[in-house]
Amino acid sequence: MATVLEKFLGQLTNLDLTENPNGVQLVVGESAVTVMAKNIVVCNTGGAEASFSIHFSDNGSSATTANALFFNQKIRGDSTVQIDTFVVLENTSDILTVKTDDNALTFTAFGATITQ
Repeated sequence: MATVLEKFLGQLTNLDLTENPNGVQLVVGESAVTVMAKNIVVCNTGGAEASFSIHFSDNGSSATTANALFFNQKIRGDSTVQIDTFVVLENTSDILTVKTDDNALTFTAFGATITQ
């Protein structure tokens, strides 16, 4: 019988844009566990507008326009957006990556894990 556990999946804050130009892994799949990202909250704690992208790769590749789920989305300063999604990560090469042009953004993922 499968066990489903709803949970916090990961959070990224104060991203170093110089060290991470290809994005940062927000959620990585696990072996023997199916991970489902259901909600991603993006919070802009700065006063200026910023942009972000969210990517999904099922083969461990870097974040590119070819695997973008949300690309160059704008978020106003001092605001929060909640993205309802359904991304299934079935193994360790499945990666949900975020990119941004501003280190004032915080990314938080919620979802569930399923174990057999």
